[in-house]
Amino acid sequence: MKKIYYLCYFDIPEHAAQKRNFVLSAATKSDYIAKSFVKAGYMVEIVSAAGTCGKNFCSGSVTQLGENLTLRLFDAKPAGNAVQRVLARRFLKKQLKSYLLTNVTEDDILLVYHSLGYMDLVKALRSKINCKICLDVEEIYGDVIGDEKAKEKELAFFQCADSYLFPTELLSQKVNLNGKPEAVIYGTYENPKSFTPLFDDGKIHCVYAGVLEPRKGAGTAIAAAEFLPSNYHIHIIGFGRAEDIENIQTQIAEVSDKTECTVTFDGKKSGDEYLQFLQSCQIGFATQSSAAAFNATSFPSKVLSYLSNGLRVVSVRIKAIETSKVADLLYFYDGDSPEAVAEAIQSIDFSDRYDSRLALQRLDEMFVNDCKMF
Repeated sequence: MKKIYYLCYFDIPEHAAQKRNFVLSAATKSDYIAKSFVKAGYMVEIVSAAGTCGKNFCSGSVTQLGENLTLRLFDAKPAGNAVQRVLARRFLKKQLKSYLLTNVTEDDILLVYHSLGYMDLVKALRSKINCKICLDVEEIYGDVIGDEKAKEKELAFFQCADSYLFPTELLSQKVNLNGKPEAVIYGTYENPKSFTPLFDDGKIHCVYAGVLEPRKGAGTAIAAAEFLPSNYHIHIIGFGRAEDIENIQTQIAEVSDKTECTVTFDGKKSGDEYLQFLQSCQIGFATQSSAAAFNATSFPSKVLSYLSNGLRVVSVRIKAIETSKVADLLYFYDGDSPEAVAEAIQSIDFSDRYDSRLALQRLDEMFVNDCKMF
C-alpha cells in the first residue's frame, strides 16, 4: 500500500489544552482530503507543522485517527514573546526536516498544504528526497496580502510539484502551466448529521456565517434587509475583531429602523450548534466583495457549508464560483449592491426539486476517484 505524508497545520479537539496553532476551517478540509486518500487506497500520515500559541511546552505524539490514518505532532516550545516565537518556529522546523528526511522514501508521496512558513523546507526536501510531491494549493497568499514579490516567489515554488490539488479551476489555470496531474476540490463534500430546526415561525430565515471582516460580506447581507419585507429574518453568525463585531451590531441597529425585515446578530456558533443553526435556515449568503483580489483563486468555504446543510445559496457573481461544478445550485447577483442581493433572495422558488446534498455526494465520489491517479 502506497504511503502519503501530508504536511499541514493540523490538530484534533482532544489536544485543545495544548493550544496548537492551526486554522479550524483549513484543518477541516485537510481532514477530509486525508480521509479521501485513505478511501482511494493509500496509507496517510498527517505530519503537523502546528506549534503552540500557549506558554507551556507541548510534547509530540502519534494518534491513530482511523484505519490507515495517523496524526503526528512534534514537540513544541512555548511562544510567549517575539524571541520565543522565532526560536519555537526554528525548533519545530528542525524536527519536521529531520523526520521527513529520515522517513519519506522515493516510493512515497509528500502531500504539502501550501504555506509560506515552510516553502524553504519543501525545497530542501525536494533536492534530497526523490519522492513525488503533490502541492495542495489553497490560495496565493501574495494576492491576499497584496504583495507582488511574495506572489512571484510562490508561483516559482509551485513549479517544484509533480501534481496538485486546487480549490478552483481558475487557480489551476494560473499554476498548472505544464498540465501535470491535478484534482480540484472546493471544500468538504461530506453531508453532516441532521438536526431538528430551531425556527418555526413561518418566516424565511437567511444566514451569513463566517468572518465578520468587511470584505467578507456580512455588511452587504445586513444592508439587503432594507429591501426585504417582514416575512424574512436575516441572521449574522461568526467571529471577528471586537471592532468588527461592534460595527456589525451598529449596522444592524441602523438598518432595523428602516425595515420590517428582522435582522439579528446571533454570535459565534461551532460544532453541532453551528450545524443546527444552518439547518434551521433556508438561505445562506456568500456576499463577499466582488473586487477582493483573493476572489480570483480561492473558493469560499461557506458555500459548501451551506450546501451540505441543504440551504439555497445567494452568491456574488465571481468567476471562481461561477465556473465551479456547483454553480447551477446557486442564485447569483451582480455587483455589490444590497438591492441586488435582496432581488436574488426573493427570486428563489422553494417549490422546485432542489437537493444540494445529493450534488455534494456526487462530488465526493468524483474526488475519491481523482485521488487514485496520484
